[in-house]
Amino acid sequence: MLWISVAVIAYTLLALAALVDKLVVTEYLSSPRVYMFLASVLGAIIVVAAPFALHWPGWDQLPLNIASGAFFSAALFFFYVALTRGDASRVVAGVDGLMPVATLLLAMAFLRERLTLPQLAAFALLVGGTMALAHTETKTNAFLQWSARIWKRKGRAEGWMVLAALAFGASFFLAKVVYETQPFVSGLIWIRVGGAAVVLPLLAYPPFRDELKKNFHKGRRAQANTKMVLLGQGTGAAGVFLQHYAIALGSVVLTTVLQGLKYIFLFFFITLVGKKYKRVREHVQGKILRKKIAAFVLIVAGLALLSVS
Repeated sequence: MLWISVAVIAYTLLALAALVDKLVVTEYLSSPRVYMFLASVLGAIIVVAAPFALHWPGWDQLPLNIASGAFFSAALFFFYVALTRGDASRVVAGVDGLMPVATLLLAMAFLRERLTLPQLAAFALLVGGTMALAHTETKTNAFLQWSARIWKRKGRAEGWMVLAALAFGASFFLAKVVYETQPFVSGLIWIRVGGAAVVLPLLAYPPFRDELKKNFHKGRRAQANTKMVLLGQGTGAAGVFLQHYAIALGSVVLTTVLQGLKYIFLFFFITLVGKKYKRVREHVQGKILRKKIAAFVLIVAGLALLSVS
């Protein structure tokens, strides 16, 4: 069960990266598209390992690497747009609750992955707890209200959350296919290179270049932008590496469903910095707090059941 320990560490780092993402998009960078571009390009820094671990996957396998990276870049864009339109915890919980379901359907259809009854129960607890966190500030019929609003664009995060979940699910599913036939580090390098390759053409678009320059103009703000982006991407890169390693070691479905743990860590981090950064502060009193604690219990119970199953 080494993959569970690796996944827990990965989601701790990714929760910290999600907090920095929220700060960067709302406080420092004005464009989710710019941050998606930077995240995809900087994610390819793993190519430094190429002289030691890179292998040619073959023309039949390379499209899988590129597609996994492309879906991941698209998911980042959808995710960052959602972050600008909703609370960090609700966005993360909503995406992480929907994404394992998409991954499960793909894995069952194409990888013929099957879960045991205890694993299915753990899956249900983890998804249920994660989805509950996405609706802790709404009424009992929140899910129906939330579903009805999904495709309303203005000021809504829900539609972008669904798109992000589907794209992340496709990316992780394809990554598992890659790791079944390619060495882990080499496969990950090609995936990250693929993610960077699909966003680099944006530099040929003059308005995007202007947008990029605007977010990194000279002065103190530019220095703050650089530091925050590097902090977020450094932490996120470490988290993604460990997440993919857990996928390579174990089940892609069960690794992705453990993303519910990320919310618990994110909630802790937000509590620590919420007083200083008002834009990431969230409501944690009364019924809301009780609902969140109940959701935490479901997630922890799912993890415990998964550990012993």
